[in-house]
Amino acid sequence: MKWLILSLVLSSQALFASSEIDQLSFLYYKNKLNGFEKSIEGEDQCYPRPDSSSCAKVICEKLPSYMCDSPDEIRQVTTMCRGNYGGDCVARVIKQLPSYQSDSLDEMKDIANQCSGVVGSRCFDFFASKLPAYQLDSRDEVFEVLGQCKNASYDVVDCAVFTCDKLPSYQCDSRDELINVLKSCGN
Repeated sequence: MKWLILSLVLSSQALFASSEIDQLSFLYYKNKLNGFEKSIEGEDQCYPRPDSSSCAKVICEKLPSYMCDSPDEIRQVTTMCRGNYGGDCVARVIKQLPSYQSDSLDEMKDIANQCSGVVGSRCFDFFASKLPAYQLDSRDEVFEVLGQCKNASYDVVDCAVFTCDKLPSYQCDSRDELINVLKSCGN
């Protein structure tokens, strides 16, 4: 049933593919579908779920020790990490931002909330690899990108990478262009 729905979606997308981006994202999924048809039945296609406590570990490692040493603080950190798929997103955002923008519990709570629903850091890494550093050095800019990355599966990000690799670089070097590519790929 899943393959039938995917085939129908891909077929309908082919009919409406009017731009080069749409055509490239269609090509990516068509090739992916053909690869799935050749895969062995029963092969596990799921990605492993990361350790649910890794978000809290990342936050406590980055904060000064006195901010994550009481039961109330630890409970607060674990609560703020709900909805996070491990600690990859939080760790990547902390690395991207200047340290003064991620050195309090309130700032970490904002980061963890923005990372909720973002699978790993692949989508964020995709944006970071295409945008100049000055377009991704403030909390607002980072949070805007994370908003686009919410619920973006690995396949959507792989499709976006494939599409941008096939396009001339000037068609994948602004935030709006990257968002359009992600949307074309199904996000």
